[in-house]
Amino acid sequence: MPFHGALRCGWGSGLLLVACIAGSAGGNVVTDTTFSADPTEPNLSGFVRVKLASVPTATVAVTPTIVNVAPSETAPPQIISAVPLQFTSVNWNSWQSVVVQAVDDDIADGATSFELAFSGTGGGTIAPIPNVGGTVVDDDTSGLNAIRSTASEPNEDGTVIVSFTYTLMSEPDAAVTVTFSNSDAAEGTIAPLGPLVIMPAAWNTPNVVQFSCVDDAVDDDGVTWDATWTVMAGGETTGYTAITPTTQVFTCVDNDHTVVTDTTF
Repeated sequence: MPFHGALRCGWGSGLLLVACIAGSAGGNVVTDTTFSADPTEPNLSGFVRVKLASVPTATVAVTPTIVNVAPSETAPPQIISAVPLQFTSVNWNSWQSVVVQAVDDDIADGATSFELAFSGTGGGTIAPIPNVGGTVVDDDTSGLNAIRSTASEPNEDGTVIVSFTYTLMSEPDAAVTVTFSNSDAAEGTIAPLGPLVIMPAAWNTPNVVQFSCVDDAVDDDGVTWDATWTVMAGGETTGYTAITPTTQVFTCVDNDHTVVTDTTF
């Protein structure tokens, strides 16, 4: 908010700016210049204190509002304390707090900025009150969860099949595609092999993919093959464009055995 009135600022120990006074005769409003703490997801809050600098001629009401929220913030912070603040000739010099709480979302949108604006009425002429800037701290991370079903290796006879359950760590703003590749289709299979498409609304819905060994007639116990999954973000997704591909090595447990006999009686 542009400020055109008189502005006086107070300095604390160590030359720390603690409060500014905005106003003219009859309506000086004092606020902290920073939040007590950054509002942090999922539901932590911070506050800004407000009071008057002089006795008002009548009750002064100060109404705070959240403005100038960063476009990337999908869940703007909220004021959870009682508003407007009421100041009289009795309590004009007592601090009152405006408490702002972060609103939890499932999107990895990083630290986002906002401002706390004020408007005042009553008690004489009240000059514009400077906005106080704040930051919402995010608690979400972009990534792919891959949970393995068993520590055992897959068997050729199919008695042990390894599966991975995939979910996203946070909600994207567009579909995320996970592709799979197989280093040796003669030794191992991936089912389903086709791309796994995860929609934003289903970001935490489990998706199961199975990894098994091919049953052949060759005594090749201990042969290995690799499966690699790669996150291919579709559209302008939040944080899903720079995830390193993951390679999983499988060692097949064979069910074939070479028969050895004596060459003579």
